[in-house]
Amino acid sequence: MTSVAATVSVIVPVFNGERYLEEALRSAVDQSLPPFEVIVVDDGSTDASPKIAERIGDPVRCLRQENAGVAAARNRGLSVATGEFIAFLDHDDLWPREKLEVQVAALEADPEVDVVSGRMRVIGGALPGREWSGKGRREALAGAHLTATLIRRSVFERTGLLDEKIGHAADDLEWLVLARDLGIRRVNLDAVTLLYRWHGDNTSSDIESAAAGQLKAVKSSLDRRRAKQ
Repeated sequence: MTSVAATVSVIVPVFNGERYLEEALRSAVDQSLPPFEVIVVDDGSTDASPKIAERIGDPVRCLRQENAGVAAARNRGLSVATGEFIAFLDHDDLWPREKLEVQVAALEADPEVDVVSGRMRVIGGALPGREWSGKGRREALAGAHLTATLIRRSVFERTGLLDEKIGHAADDLEWLVLARDLGIRRVNLDAVTLLYRWHGDNTSSDIESAAAGQLKAVKSSLDRRRAKQ
């Protein structure tokens, strides 16, 4: 059972995301445990993304900045977030309606746990030449997807903000690996906590750039471990 006093800040970075943004925001606002605030950080969009965010109204508010990348937009949201818990949502993904409720309950049940993740279900179409079928598959653990997690805001006092220089589509992995290296406890629920929309414009669909960033994240972790020896 979750506390009625639990407060969740949702941070949504967006860049030219008018096609999917409203549906993403509705999936956050309409949670069975409603968020305290939804902070949209518009990262220099040239489409209608800011207007879409602004017309939804409370608890959604929109901040604007020049284009600086997803990590910088997430950090901008973190800098103004006031909730006890932090959740990230990408502008093209969705959440199951009970995502926040089950994850807040898990964090409140065990004060030693600081990060809760879950499983990921892929929705939408497929990339050219890479068909996806969910038939016969069980939803995979969300792994390095920060958008499947719920995090105590106090954790960022230990980890610092997200790395804005790590590279394309790798700030999720870098932060989660850093948290692990620092001994921050994470649990994975046997529940879907992310509906990941797979399409040709995903940042992670640029395989080579994503892989380069992820290799940097792994190298950073190895360097930290060697420094402790």
